[in-house]
Order: sequence, then structure tokens, then C-alpha cells
Amino acid sequence: MARCLARRMGLAALTAAAVAWPNLAALAQTTVPLPPVRPAAPVPAAPATSPPAVEATGPDITPEGGAVPIAVVLQLPAGVPAPPLPGSRPPPPPFVIPAAPVVVVAPAVPRAHEVAEAAGCSVPAEGRIAFTTPVDATSEITIAAVGDVLPHARLQRQAFAEADGFASLWREVADVIAAADVAYANLEGPTARDIGKDGREVATPVDRYDDWVYSSYPMFNYHPRLAGDLAASGFDVVSTANNHSLDRYAIGADRTLEAVTAAGLAHSGTRPSGDPNRPWHTITDVAGRRIAWLACTYGTNGLPDRAGQVLLCFEQRQRVLDTVAALAADPDIDAVVLTPHWGVEYTHTPGADQVELAHLAIEAGAVAVIGNHPHVIQPWERYVATDGREGFIAYSLGNFVSGQFELPRRTSLILVLGLADDASGRLAVAGARYVPLAMTNSASARQPTFGVDAAARTGAADSLAHAAGLLPAGAVLPPDAPLTGLTACDAGRLLAEGGAG
Repeated sequence: MARCLARRMGLAALTAAAVAWPNLAALAQTTVPLPPVRPAAPVPAAPATSPPAVEATGPDITPEGGAVPIAVVLQLPAGVPAPPLPGSRPPPPPFVIPAAPVVVVAPAVPRAHEVAEAAGCSVPAEGRIAFTTPVDATSEITIAAVGDVLPHARLQRQAFAEADGFASLWREVADVIAAADVAYANLEGPTARDIGKDGREVATPVDRYDDWVYSSYPMFNYHPRLAGDLAASGFDVVSTANNHSLDRYAIGADRTLEAVTAAGLAHSGTRPSGDPNRPWHTITDVAGRRIAWLACTYGTNGLPDRAGQVLLCFEQRQRVLDTVAALAADPDIDAVVLTPHWGVEYTHTPGADQVELAHLAIEAGAVAVIGNHPHVIQPWERYVATDGREGFIAYSLGNFVSGQFELPRRTSLILVLGLADDASGRLAVAGARYVPLAMTNSASARQPTFGVDAAARTGAADSLAHAAGLLPAGAVLPPDAPLTGLTACDAGRLLAEGGAG
């Protein structure tokens, strides 16, 4: 969505203040120690499609409350070239995965204050994730990203009953979504009109929740109005690659793409059964700045993908990385974002396979990796590629809307990622903040019955504390504040004549 002039003026004022008073960031943030966090449920076995685990530690939360760094030893085979990408442009050489063991150490979130202090900002040791690449803060493009759109049965029934349909589930945060330049969501499951659980079209159109055409766990399908309601609320791009992509088989994947296309949503990760050469990625355009999105999933719950409609994160890892590299090398594309569907459900610790793929994606040229599927929040990471580029990784954003109401599963966030021009004119990470969310189940003036709202607006102290225990507390963005990924300290990295401020 187009940014408004008022936000530009507000950001300019923030930038000027940060340059004049570097210590302003210390006054503008509220930080709390990170409490111990452990998985909310026993960790199930890894999916059969995941690669073998490698030697790894963390990230985890120490008894003292600080995050420990990730240390991963990669034992990877040499790269195997993937089939060329469609199009007339000659494909670049394949992205080569190192054949020799490589040790990659990623600094933990609390250590990021060191680079911020080196840039002239006084920042508390806890609760910061800082980026050092000098950027033109006045050119910021904001991405608002949410996690799983996963309406279970009760939520679908509400959508059929409410005048604003599925938008009733997120109406209280629609203002935050609409304020972003680009808004992303993970569309978890098909939106296949009139297709039953047996994969056949019903004779009479259905416009109610009947648990056959439109159904919940374990084989989801939503009325295609869901796609239109997402678009009407300000969402611009969705991932259609997830473990439920084939819950209505090949025809369901086809009709899902028809629905999101008709709604005007860009989409990535699946393709029509009759078009095997369709690119996996999609592109969003913000004032001439082109951001490429690429989605993939760890699997499809054992349902066979006979038509090759779903991009797999791990089984087709080389293709994923080659696609990222090709997009990053395209001079007409300003940034690449990978949105993988991965990880072990209900655990706050990303697996070694997630860490490997995220790091390799940044090395291949991605500016950010935004993950989903665990249904709970997983930590953030600033990863510096071997060429010096800084990448941002959110391993899981949790559920956006769902019928899962345990605290870790009803707590999520709107990630606000700021991208801005670096010295070369390409988009780089400018900053990352978040609006903590809480899914509610109570009739009130703000919600009909089920809905997500900003935890700060509803006073959901348990969700606020839970999010603060997993993410940088100093990066919290009040839901009624101007939408920006920048803090006052971030804005102090303004590019100007004579260098960075």
C-alpha cells in the first residue's frame, strides 16, 4: 500500500532527532530481561522430508535470560545444478553450496548492541537487533508480515456469519496492515471453491461451513472469499506453499491460485498443474522498487505432488538457492525475500535444517528470510554474509489467526521490516520492529467472538511478556505509532553528503 506523506515527514523528523541526539534511542526504548523459555509442548519427531540433522547448538535462552549464539557446522555436498529458470535471460551459474565443512557463527540478538554503539548510539545491552549498513532512511519501504492464516472450524463459521467475512478475524489490526508499503501473510491451506475432501467438485455451490467442502483440521479448505478479504484489508502478497497446499489435491491447488489471482494478491510457492514452467516467485512493486518473493515448504503431509505444483524447501534446496541467486543477480529486482514453511511445530527453537537454509539463502542474495509453520514464535537473527551483506531472519512469526488458544499459539506479531537504499542503490535492511498480537476468544465491543488484536490495545500482559521473552524487547512498536522498522538509533545511519550520520 502506498505510504502517506505524513509518515515520510515523521520519519524525517525521527532521523533528524537521531542524528542530533544519538542517546535518544536509550530514552525511547523499554527493555526487560529475557526470561527462560522452553518449548510449550513436547517436541515431535522431525518430518520425514527434512534432511538429517547436523551438529548444532541453539539458539536457546540461558537460565540468566540472555540468548546464546548459534553455532552450526555444515557438512554439505557440493552443489548440483538445477534445471534452468524459465525465461529468455540466460541463467547465472548455480549457487554452489560449500563442499568442505564450514563453521558459521551468528551473533545472538543481545550482542547486536555492540555494532549499534560503534555507530555512535547508546543502546541497552538487552533487547536490540541492530544493522550497520549505512542507508538512506528517508527512502524506507516498510514490509508488514504476519504468520499463519489458519482459520479453524469456529473461525470459518464466524466468517460466514459476519458482514465483513474473514476480515472480522483481524479487523482490529487492519489499520497496521494497511499502513505498510507491502503486506505479506502465509495462506495456510487451499481456497478451493466447491471442492470436497475427495477432490471432486460438488454439484451445488456451497456457501457455508459444512466440514466437507469447507473444512478444518486435518484437511483444510476455505471459502475463496478469504483471498478477497485479505486483499481488501491491505495484504499484497501471500505464500501458498505449505504442508496443507494439497489438502484438495491438484485441483485444489489450481483453484487456490485462481482465487488469489482474482483477488489481486501476488503469490508464490505453488503453480498450476497445467503450467510446469510457471516461475515459482512473484514480484511486488512499490514506487518502482521491485521486491521478489519466493516461498517453499518442507512437505505436503504425505500427499503426492504428481503435477509438481509445490516447491520443496529441502528436497529441492538447490533449486531454491539457485532461484534466490538468479533473482538477486537481476538488475531489475531490488530485494529478494524467502518465505519458507519449515520447522517443528510448537517449539520455539529453530532446527539445524532451518538455520542452514536461512544462512545459505542470505549467502545466495536474499535480504530477508521470513519463516512460518511452527505456530509459535521463534527468534530473530541478524546474519552477515561472507561478502559483508546483512540479512534478517525471522524463523517463525507464529499464528496470525487460528483456533489454537494456548498462550504460545495465540501470541504472535506483525513484523515491520524496513528496507532502504544503501550506497549502491540496492535495498538493504534498515531495521526490524514488531507489534505483539494476541488472539482472543470473547465477545466484546472490539471483537464479535474470535479475533486478533494488538496485545497493547487489549492489555494482554501474558502475550506481551511471552513475546518479549523470545524477541528483542527494545524493538516493540506501539500499534498506534507511525509504521516504521526504524528506531531512532537506526535512523541515525542516514546516508548524506560526507557519509553516514
